[in-house]
Amino acid sequence: MAEKPDVAQLADYLVSHAGGYLRNTVRIQRQTCSICTTPTNGYKTCYPCRGHQQQYRNELADLVAPVIYAKKGTQAGYLMHGYKQPPVAPEHRRIVATLSLVTLSLHSGCPGRLIGSPLTSWATVPSLAGRSGRHPLHALVARMVPLPEIPLHPGEDVVDPRAARADNFTADPVHDVGAHVLLLDDTWASGGHLQSAALALRQAGAAHVSGLVLARWIGESTVSTGDFRTKLARPYNPDVCPWTGATCP
Repeated sequence: MAEKPDVAQLADYLVSHAGGYLRNTVRIQRQTCSICTTPTNGYKTCYPCRGHQQQYRNELADLVAPVIYAKKGTQAGYLMHGYKQPPVAPEHRRIVATLSLVTLSLHSGCPGRLIGSPLTSWATVPSLAGRSGRHPLHALVARMVPLPEIPLHPGEDVVDPRAARADNFTADPVHDVGAHVLLLDDTWASGGHLQSAALALRQAGAAHVSGLVLARWIGESTVSTGDFRTKLARPYNPDVCPWTGATCP
């Protein structure tokens, strides 16, 4: 039997090899979106998340927790592309795998405490176009979550892959009463992929869905306040809870 990884050692590796460019997501009321953590300049939620809420209300993910920020042209942006785009960069793959394992080890219990219902299963958001087979993230995390998997599948004849639509994905039936699914994705841009997958899991029988996203992709002209910039300048800290932006619940 393989030895369990030393999470503290992996966290130290992550900080020493990538802490110079990784940045924890920030949760500041009315400065960053309460759902996806993008800067909002005075609003509770960003425009895309507000649109999803108006359309679907309580059918979306209960919680969303991006772990780091990524931006085009930055090392974090190269990381999130390089771990999966051919030719795959081995160092990027190691960093993404370590970030996944450390985050899951330290913070996978947090959504259960916040919602009051422990996790019962997990899923990853599949690719909708341009890549066959399982999403590269699935290959990295398949052995990291000690829970049953609920497979998700791309829908047929997807009309708008970036929109939040219940028919963009289908999920295998969820049989557990009160099931709480941990939904994993690598990158959140507008949130359509993850929220579509959450809608599919709801239709399959999930009572709760908590979305854990490795990176929140932010635009080059992102509006940000001084407080946001100050917190964004802090070195990456694996102990910061992505669900709360501070200590674990």
